[in-house]
Amino acid sequence: MKRKQSRVLLIAILLSYGFFYIATSYEKDCISCNQVFQFSEKLKTDRPYVLGVNSCSVNRATLDTLCISVRDTTGVSWTRLADTACIISKQQSLSTKVFYVLKSGTSPQDTLAKVICP
Repeated sequence: MKRKQSRVLLIAILLSYGFFYIATSYEKDCISCNQVFQFSEKLKTDRPYVLGVNSCSVNRATLDTLCISVRDTTGVSWTRLADTACIISKQQSLSTKVFYVLKSGTSPQDTLAKVICP
């Protein structure tokens, strides 16, 4: 009798865990992930100081704000890089409106430039 109760309890625990796992997991928007990846690769072309691009908005499913991580390099106009990001995002039909250029390797990251795309 006790063995049967422990099996029922184990099954109930596993079903509860499975229910909560399914309820709290979400599927990433792979289309937007692919768009950001392509944008990042295009922006990194001939710019070795660009480390990567990611969504920096609270809701990661939206692409209205992107952060560009860079190595701090002298002689680079960060505002011009952000303007270039606006141009490339329009060419690739991204819905991004704001770009932040962030210096990598500092905590918290320093904002080198912020551009709101027209």
